[in-house]
Amino acid sequence: IDNVNVTGYMSNVEFIEEKYGVEYALASWTLSAYSVAFASFIAFFGRVADIVGHQKTFVTGLFFLGIFSIITAVVDNIYVIIVFRALQGLAASATVPPSFAIIANSFTGKSLNIALGALSGILVISFGIGIILGGAFAETSIGYKGIGWVTTGCAFLCCAASFFALKPIEQKISAGSLHKLDYIGVFIFISAAILLVTGFTEAGESWKKPRAYVPIIVSVLLFLFFFLWETVILTGKRAKNIDLFVPKKMWKIRNFKSLPVTALLLYGSFFCIILISVEYARIVVGNSPIISAVKIIPFFVTLFIFTIIFSLIYGKYLSPKWCCFTGIVLALVGSILLTRMRESNTSYWKFGLPGFILAATGLNLYFINYLNLITLATPLEMQGLISGICLTMGQLGTAIFFSVITSLIGN
Repeated sequence: IDNVNVTGYMSNVEFIEEKYGVEYALASWTLSAYSVAFASFIAFFGRVADIVGHQKTFVTGLFFLGIFSIITAVVDNIYVIIVFRALQGLAASATVPPSFAIIANSFTGKSLNIALGALSGILVISFGIGIILGGAFAETSIGYKGIGWVTTGCAFLCCAASFFALKPIEQKISAGSLHKLDYIGVFIFISAAILLVTGFTEAGESWKKPRAYVPIIVSVLLFLFFFLWETVILTGKRAKNIDLFVPKKMWKIRNFKSLPVTALLLYGSFFCIILISVEYARIVVGNSPIISAVKIIPFFVTLFIFTIIFSLIYGKYLSPKWCCFTGIVLALVGSILLTRMRESNTSYWKFGLPGFILAATGLNLYFINYLNLITLATPLEMQGLISGICLTMGQLGTAIFFSVITSLIGN
């Protein structure tokens, strides 16, 4: 549902621009507002879920996602839509970290590998579903509102099913710990995330404007201050009755320190392949939105198939370390092939199709192995937070890569 909300709007920004008679920069905030809120609050709700309960957080997020989706589907005011798209992103950010945590707490051994693979497969294929649905709705008079109605139905259905089907999981941190949470640190972290994503989003239009580079500079300073706050300033007696937003023992988790950079680069590369491929087919080649979406289906099908395969054979034939290395090499080769695509249809079959397959295989091989490594090494009481941090950095990577690509194309 979350991913459909992102990719489904990619093909509808121009529809919104024409419908409301606004500039493209304003219309694009129907996509950006969701992404900014989603990226900024994921880690926070991951921490909240670890404290108050993963099921409660998950079901509550789905319920409010359905409510806000109805509003985006019925209103006809661009500013109201942008506001409730941001609220959609806020609600959606409460659903993803708990989903990973619920799986980590419900399965062990080989079953855990398969469950993580199944969830990852659903996540990646949903990106493709969103693009296809968005492209299809863009060809009709319904337009972007179709995504709102689809999200509404799915959110309420999943909310009801989760409420009755999910079994309670014993929390390692009592619910009473929520009032001890380091809310100053939370505020600093969320503020930094919002400013960073907003800055890079604005930078897609121009890097020279203060509204682009000022938020980025301030956000970097805030992230540095957050690190100092929780590791240096908030120590001793000051930290006695406070639960840190990022517990100190999390820094000792194996492979955790490389997680932020890994997630940032992986998600950024993933979304750039989607964005460039769809926009190239639509703008340069001249394909319709739906045909442009269909052309990238092999990328998502490959992702889905190999997510299941790699989950089943995890650790059997090659160590996770070498799987990660091989995955990066395959993704690099696939990306190089994609740069060779030209306007002719034969170019797609010669470079595009094999490029999609290799890039998808490589990214998947890396992600599945790294996901299993970090999940197995993380204590159950911190599963929500660590998945939240991973997804936060992934969303930041997406914003950064998007702004760079948009600037290059614009120039």
